[in-house]
Amino acid sequence: MQSAEIAAVRTVPVQGFSRGLIVVVCVASFFSLPSFSQVSWGTLIGLAAAPLWWNAIRNDAAARRVAILLLAVTFLFVPTSLISLAMDSSRSFVLENALREVFGLIAMLTFFVATFVSTRWNGPRLTLLALGAGGGISAALYLTPEQSDNAWKYAFVWPVGLLVLALVARWNGFAVAVIFFALSAMSLFFESRNAAGAFAVAGLVCIVYQLLSSRTGRSRSRVVSAAVAIAAATLLAYSVITAAIADGTFGAELQQRQIRQDLQGPFGARVEWAATLGLLQRSVFGLGAGVSPGPKDVQTGLESLYDNGFDANTDYVTSHLLGSRVELHSIVGDFWLNGGPIAFCIGIYFGVLLVRSLVQATHSPFRSVVALLSVQALWDLVFSPMVVNGKWVAIALAVCLALSAPRLKGKASVERDRHERLDA
Repeated sequence: MQSAEIAAVRTVPVQGFSRGLIVVVCVASFFSLPSFSQVSWGTLIGLAAAPLWWNAIRNDAAARRVAILLLAVTFLFVPTSLISLAMDSSRSFVLENALREVFGLIAMLTFFVATFVSTRWNGPRLTLLALGAGGGISAALYLTPEQSDNAWKYAFVWPVGLLVLALVARWNGFAVAVIFFALSAMSLFFESRNAAGAFAVAGLVCIVYQLLSSRTGRSRSRVVSAAVAIAAATLLAYSVITAAIADGTFGAELQQRQIRQDLQGPFGARVEWAATLGLLQRSVFGLGAGVSPGPKDVQTGLESLYDNGFDANTDYVTSHLLGSRVELHSIVGDFWLNGGPIAFCIGIYFGVLLVRSLVQATHSPFRSVVALLSVQALWDLVFSPMVVNGKWVAIALAVCLALSAPRLKGKASVERDRHERLDA
């Protein structure tokens, strides 16, 4: 990366008080109210300070669209629940479960707005430092006894990832790749295959970016090259990691789990997706937020598990996956379950935004940031629960959209894009 391009990166000029306050909102979003754990201090402070940051969202079409769509998903919960209850009288409505999903989306909206505005006003490095620090402190404070047995996997991996990103954001792509590969190996040591895969893929993507950064030619050609190379890097990382685990490189427990999941086919890694497809066949319009599944819903989900080779007679399936509420362990799945097909399409649209950011970041001064955040967010969209991991998707969307703004792309990148449009 040329020093002139790095020096050209500028944040939006804003008064110091507003810039500091939005950082406070980012950190406070990780901390819940004492008497109402589903609402964070960041949400309250953000609402109170809305006049200060409103223009930053209103004047950016992409950010405004994402914020509106997150609100739209929330409003879709109501008609979806009403339709679901009308179609099957054996289903029941549990207000506590509905509020859990609603406040999960509000948390996503809070993180998205705070992160986007802070990235525009303070730049990505300070924003990532604030989010990493806030996430790490809250993880330590809220660490449960079960999580303490593997704190890296369940609490600290992504706060630490954000802090590392803040430190290496402008490093050479090859150097960043080495850091990411080290974090991948560390994650495998702590049995976090999700994080290991994300770091490994992001490391390979950084290498791709570095190799393509000096390439000239039309923007469309570079994007296609980046897309093909990133897809190949993803397949390479998946093949190497799964083969190493299956060979016992990272211990017998991970080895047995990998072998067992390989035998179960495409749904081996996630039992929840087998149940999702079964429920989708019975209720294509979703169940609705707070709606407990009826006996026929549970039976359909169990049959889908049996058909895909899973043991359905487990406490996880009967109490968690298909219990008083359905836990699909997928953000786009939760969108469909709670908000129906329209909400599902909104989740897919968020994925498209992340993929677009990933393949267009070749010449971005902060391409390593885009690489890791996009890769992990894409995984979370498909394989992580909204209430727990929605904030990481919101953070990724916010940072990627903010970095696509001309003020943060860098003077050299903006000039390059302008000349390519004129030559087209």
